Amino acid sequence: MKRVKRYKDIIGNQKGVALVTGLLMLVLLTAMGLALTNTSMVESWLSFNYRTSKQAFYAAEAGIQDAISRIVSETIYDNAKTSTTWNSGNSYSSTNFTNSFSITHWVVKDASGNNVVAATSDGNPYYKITSEGTSGTAKRTVEAVFYLEYNSVFEKALVGCDGVKFSSNGKTSSYSSTGNPTDGKNGDIGTVNNNANIELNSNADIKGDVNATGNLTMNSNAVVQKNAYANGNITMDSNAEIGAADKTSPYSYEAKAGGNITKAGNATVYGTESPNTSPSPVPAEPCDPLNVDNVFSNDAAPIQTTNNNVGAGGLNTPFYNDGAKTYNISSNNTDTIGVAGQSKDYYLTSFSMDSNAVVTVQGDVTMYVNGNFSMNSNTQIIFGSGAKLTIYVTGTFTLDSNTDINNNIAGGQTPSNLTIYSNNQSLSNSDYKINLKSNSGFRGTIYAPKTAIEVNSNASIYGAMRGRYVDMKSNGDFKYDEELGKIENGGTPEGYKLLYWQEKYN
Repeated sequence: MKRVKRYKDIIGNQKGVALVTGLLMLVLLTAMGLALTNTSMVESWLSFNYRTSKQAFYAAEAGIQDAISRIVSETIYDNAKTSTTWNSGNSYSSTNFTNSFSITHWVVKDASGNNVVAATSDGNPYYKITSEGTSGTAKRTVEAVFYLEYNSVFEKALVGCDGVKFSSNGKTSSYSSTGNPTDGKNGDIGTVNNNANIELNSNADIKGDVNATGNLTMNSNAVVQKNAYANGNITMDSNAEIGAADKTSPYSYEAKAGGNITKAGNATVYGTESPNTSPSPVPAEPCDPLNVDNVFSNDAAPIQTTNNNVGAGGLNTPFYNDGAKTYNISSNNTDTIGVAGQSKDYYLTSFSMDSNAVVTVQGDVTMYVNGNFSMNSNTQIIFGSGAKLTIYVTGTFTLDSNTDINNNIAGGQTPSNLTIYSNNQSLSNSDYKINLKSNSGFRGTIYAPKTAIEVNSNASIYGAMRGRYVDMKSNGDFKYDEELGKIENGGTPEGYKLLYWQEKYN
């Protein structure tokens, strides 16, 4: 009996079990809590790192977009498009973002192992951006290469912002300087300012389209080979023709006017006639898409202080006066400007050539003439193989009778090798500051949105032209190089294209 009681006492005496069990549960719960806390801390830490890493990435990406925006708006201005060191060492940051970015030209090696600026076929440089974004201790780096896209300012043969006039027998046509197939009928002409008229006098022949923001007047026997558009009226005198390139029905072309279309005896439209058209048949277009004042201040003006006038490849001839910065080559003399395979910049206050003088251009020459440029009768500027010439002129530009510039066909020269910029302000549409006189030959482009231009009788022009007003005198012949419409000329970019984008990992 005593033994049974002893077992009963032992079994019934469990007063400490609850404490032990509680302690075990507390330990277990503590362990679980610590594990959960640790997991939560790890997840919080991972979340924080992920968040700050993403913030750093977006800050870096913001730097890429900011850099592109500054180039497009010219807040960062590229005044040395072929320089391998342009903008090197400069660093920028974006407002409200913790980033730092640089933008330079994309420099690559050429076939000879030399550093060169990578560029498009139009000569527009590629830009390289490196942007680092930070957030806390997180850092992310993004790199991009892009180039700007521009429209051509020479999509037509001839543009007169305030108006265009063709005298008797004046004509346009087109060709391709690279030999591409063409029907020769893309010698388009147009105006861009409001109510700017086009006048085609007797026997004028436009092998292309006509686009007038004002009225189009066609006198007797004037011909537009393709389409004619006018925001005002179209008036056709006897025997005038529109759409003459295709006189077989069904016709291919049209005459479209915001006002009336009036035809005198035997005047014919070989195509659809659409008077009183709305909206305006000729859309708005800026007269000066490049902003010629910016072109001079950014590209030409620096040449005044930094030039190659003196020294190797300089104007070291008897025809150059370094004190006055004038160049005058006298009758029957010859000279060479520039160096083959090199780029040279020259600053002059005047440039003139007397009868029978000949100047040969070698290499890539830029000439800032802060004054007048004139070639007197029978003078020539000829181009060596691969040579280019860009002339900025603030005064008058005159080619006298029987002069030639970039017109040596045997040299294989094309209009894209010669560019004339003028910022001269004509006081009226008859105040001619650019004059290409009778029998002169010119292969190039002229950009002069403030300047009235006269192309005199029998002048032969290959290329494209944009002026305030253009007056094509009798027998003037304008041949548009269709390749110029493919060349991007700068000004306000129409967009950009990324060549590549990548994140850089350290």
